Amino acid sequence: MSIDSQNGMHWALLRLYKHIDVLKWFRDVGEKHFPSIALLARIHLGKISSSAYQERVFSTGGIVMGPLRTRTDGRRAERQLLLRHNRDELVKMKQDAWKATSQK
Repeated sequence: MSIDSQNGMHWALLRLYKHIDVLKWFRDVGEKHFPSIALLARIHLGKISSSAYQERVFSTGGIVMGPLRTRTDGRRAERQLLLRHNRDELVKMKQDAWKATSQK
């Protein structure tokens, strides 16, 4: 896949992707321009590849949508799962951001 810019530059995305540390880019550059996406990128790209995390989320989903919670709709269940499984990461990122601003 490639992108042509207005000034005639041509970017081959797959080749470019192999030479850029996306997590580092979002931390150093992207956070200033795309703070929400940078936060999600840090959560997603910072995780180790394993099926254990997905299994825990699936298990929690069974509790959220269990027989005792028959009135919970899909949208609310999704929010509960996202908040529950990303709570620790969000706290760490807020602490890191606070430390970074207090050191300046």
